[in-house]
Amino acid sequence: MLTPTIPAEPQAPPALPALMRALEAEPLASLVLSATGDPLLFLDAERRVVAANPLFAALLDKPLAEVLGRRPGELLGCVRAPVPGTCGTTQFCRHCGANRAIRLALEQRVSALEECRVLTDGPQGPGAFDLEVRTTPFEHDGVPYTAFAVRDVSAAKRRAVFERIFFHDVLNALGAVRGLFEVWPDLSPDDQNEMCADARRQIEGLVEEVQAHRELLAAERGDLTPHAEDADGAELARQVCDLYRHHPAARGRSVEVVEASGPCGLRTDRVLLGRVLGNLVKNALEATAEGGGVEVSFRGGEEPVFRVRNGAVMPEAVQRQVFQRSFSTKGESGRGLGTFSARLLVEKYLQGTISFRSEPGLGTVFEVSLPAALPEPDPPHAG
Repeated sequence: MLTPTIPAEPQAPPALPALMRALEAEPLASLVLSATGDPLLFLDAERRVVAANPLFAALLDKPLAEVLGRRPGELLGCVRAPVPGTCGTTQFCRHCGANRAIRLALEQRVSALEECRVLTDGPQGPGAFDLEVRTTPFEHDGVPYTAFAVRDVSAAKRRAVFERIFFHDVLNALGAVRGLFEVWPDLSPDDQNEMCADARRQIEGLVEEVQAHRELLAAERGDLTPHAEDADGAELARQVCDLYRHHPAARGRSVEVVEASGPCGLRTDRVLLGRVLGNLVKNALEATAEGGGVEVSFRGGEEPVFRVRNGAVMPEAVQRQVFQRSFSTKGESGRGLGTFSARLLVEKYLQGTISFRSEPGLGTVFEVSLPAALPEPDPPHAG
């Protein structure tokens, strides 16, 4: 279910109602608009909405007058279009599937089908959804328009991601454990003890993976409740490094705490914070060439900060899509959940912020800033 937001006081250009009146006056067109199963917009040459079908207006729970004159990104609540009129003009829009589809319709007058990932930020915290967008150019009274159909494929994308996780990660972990025990009879007692330790790490990693994704599902539904407790930031950083030092992605790579300064105490949800730092460290290891390393640092104080750094620089196109759900820097084999889940957990549940920089000479640094004490949830209202 989309959760779009609409900027206040929309102002439709004077000529906009013409197409809407024409569509409503034609019985067949009106029937088609009402019968279609997808939200449908009609855009003018400036990308502004000049008409919409009832499903789109109902989806937004707004009268049609507040839809007219806006651009698609504004209506869908895209964080990349915070100011009216900016949808399609920012540096992020160059990598937006909806923007590509609209441009093909406007500039080349051809139909297009694209996928679009949208980041949102509303009263309930950060969110995201995946869309399939189809654009079709047409003319009415000699004026060019674009039909813009939207289908929410978030559920299908999420299901595909989780299926890939279980088919890939779970089977790989179980296969590794099975392989260890197949050679058990041929091992010396010392090697058997070492193998048991390896098998235990594999199983613990598998359990951790399943628990992490169960929590992410709950987080996306809004069913996750953080539990604040006293923690030591420097110790958390060391624990994450110790855990991922044995991860398959760490083969031939190092992961170390390079700085831990200031007051180390904070009050937060240690499990959720561990998930966030673990995701960032794992992503950094996967982006690091063999022989390289990942650095983790912590600075305490009124606003504790964790940093995870690796030496690789992300391409500009990748940087513009970080934090989007189902986008992966590793192509089809990637899972596309790491940075999205980190943002969701940090901003919605840990009440902090997450950002990154990626440039030559620095590499890529993700920074997580948290309150020194996680605010307690509001008590339930009586009644």
